[in-house]
Amino acid sequence: MERDHEGNALYDIPEGTVGMILTYYEKFIERKENENEPALRDSIITALNNSSELNLLLGDYESAIEKLKRASTLLNEYEIGGGNSNELIQKKAKIFENLSTAYSGNKEPMASISASKMSFDLLNSSYSVNKNDNLGREAAKICITISEIYQSIGELENSKTYSDQALTILDEITISDIRSGYENKEFSVTDIVSGYLENIKTIDDSGPTLNSIITINPDVLNIADSLDKILQLGKPIGPLFGIPVLLKDNINTHDKMPTTGGSRILRNSYPIHDSWVAEKLRQAGAVILGKTNLSEWANYRASFSSSGWSGIGGQTKNPYVLDRNPCGSSSGSAVAVSANLCAVAIGTETWGSIMCPSNANGIVGIKPTVGLWSRSGIIPISYTQDTAGPMTRTVKDAAIMLGALIGIDPSDDKTKSSKNNSYKDYTKFLNKKGLQDKRIGYVKTMKGKNHRLDILMEKTINDLKKGGAEIIEIDNIFQKIENKKSAEEYAIEIMAHEFKDGLKKYFQALGPNATVIDLEDAINQTLLDSIEMMYFNIDRMKNAQSKESLLKSDSYQEAIKEMKILSGELGIDRVMKKHNLDAFVSPTGSPAWKTDLINGDKYYISTTVFAALSGYPNINVPMGFIDNVPVGVSFFGAKWSEPILIEIAYSYEQQTNHRRPPKYIPTD
Repeated sequence: MERDHEGNALYDIPEGTVGMILTYYEKFIERKENENEPALRDSIITALNNSSELNLLLGDYESAIEKLKRASTLLNEYEIGGGNSNELIQKKAKIFENLSTAYSGNKEPMASISASKMSFDLLNSSYSVNKNDNLGREAAKICITISEIYQSIGELENSKTYSDQALTILDEITISDIRSGYENKEFSVTDIVSGYLENIKTIDDSGPTLNSIITINPDVLNIADSLDKILQLGKPIGPLFGIPVLLKDNINTHDKMPTTGGSRILRNSYPIHDSWVAEKLRQAGAVILGKTNLSEWANYRASFSSSGWSGIGGQTKNPYVLDRNPCGSSSGSAVAVSANLCAVAIGTETWGSIMCPSNANGIVGIKPTVGLWSRSGIIPISYTQDTAGPMTRTVKDAAIMLGALIGIDPSDDKTKSSKNNSYKDYTKFLNKKGLQDKRIGYVKTMKGKNHRLDILMEKTINDLKKGGAEIIEIDNIFQKIENKKSAEEYAIEIMAHEFKDGLKKYFQALGPNATVIDLEDAINQTLLDSIEMMYFNIDRMKNAQSKESLLKSDSYQEAIKEMKILSGELGIDRVMKKHNLDAFVSPTGSPAWKTDLINGDKYYISTTVFAALSGYPNINVPMGFIDNVPVGVSFFGAKWSEPILIEIAYSYEQQTNHRRPPKYIPTD
């Protein structure tokens, strides 16, 4: 349809197929209105709306306005069948949305805003009641429209208000939602990034003051703008295009952000290369939003500490109940995801550091098989056990993230074994019936330590059975061999040796401008810093410094050999083979305890040890609440069993839907 320079149709009379349909609607509306039967009013309203859309297509805005006003009058006077259903609300909202478009085309911006607000109020009120995602997305879309109109007439403050409101509605937004919004031009990358920056400002920096984020990427808005230019060309690249990601601050980025491990002695440490994780994220199109707080040195500083505390970031708070602990060491990543300060985040785990904070903050976390993701460019603890992993609000988002960062890295020998054991797309394992015919071993090790957690776990077992799984009770996985140490004791020995060796290699890779030379230097600098030594000592670091080099230590070589046997061959592998299991299930950990900088952490339930020491995969999924505190359930299994675990976890998540956003309760 040709239009003049003002957008008006050049045709006085509708032509072609559109004109024929429009004529039909005109006659239909006239005939039905003459009949004046209440039962026909729904049809009349539908016809008026459809006819008005054709008028909009033809540029006949005045006719569209007239018809939409008639439709809205009918809606105000009568209830259409079904009451205030979502369908009815969307129908009403659509009429006002079309009316807004007509006013805009007719050069009446304030009338357009007024109509849009009526559409928004309908959608938002319903969304607030039942949290229907479709209604929320539609309401957000209307907010963006209002923002754009205000911007066009120079009322920038009003524009910002509605832009922020749109992104508030988009809380709990998923990767798929964001990508869909970009494709449908509902919002830009800059809109999404700006929304998260505003959330960080109002929730993390002030308000509840969660302290989950150490550093914001100073270039993040420039990055968003460059991605918007790509979006305008219609050429988005990568599975994470435009997705804002936060990284735990022990993961190197080669940019204007330091990588600190939470320690003040590394506050000016700027890596000369991206980590594998950061490089793959950039290749996938992600926006690195910033760095998250953590238990300092990934909780390998002191045997007595408070999870989520670091010399740089202070104490991270649990967003559900603010005086409860967020658990660590990936505390900031978990809190930021849970509080909707980012779309997704990356954490790291050596021994429960993804699983425990995921449990305490009501999110999904995946600890992959060691070697699925490269560890190069991550401040190390243990070459044997370290891995990074996704932390998200849904299993689907975690699956998307998992596939985006796989690959063989020459700098990390462990990744060689991922060949033929990994997938670029783990979303193909998202099966709502994934529990059907699965044999799952229920590990009862922690049963009886918290009766309310036992009740939730019993309900979870019943939910798994309802989904079609067979549950086999397992007393324990790890065995104690006479005259030998336990798997846990060997792991402690391994970590002490590998921490010293790994840190030296890490600091060397920082180049000549490295602010720390080795572990001994790190210890000496920390002891001189009064803030670092305010609450906790550094006994784990001192113990590691006392160890011999890896090649010279017989105790280390023995520990490596024995732990591999005890945790794998005689542990998980043995039990799975004996009972023909697909996976294990157990409560991830205890409810979050009250943060206590005087007495430290109060762990009393944790089943993360089995997957952590074996280097095998583990997935945490929310399984409910004890009062206002979330708790999670773990699904773990054999090496490279991520596909099966994702099937199980997704099916359970879809069946139960326990995830709830936090409410920032001061105390409980």
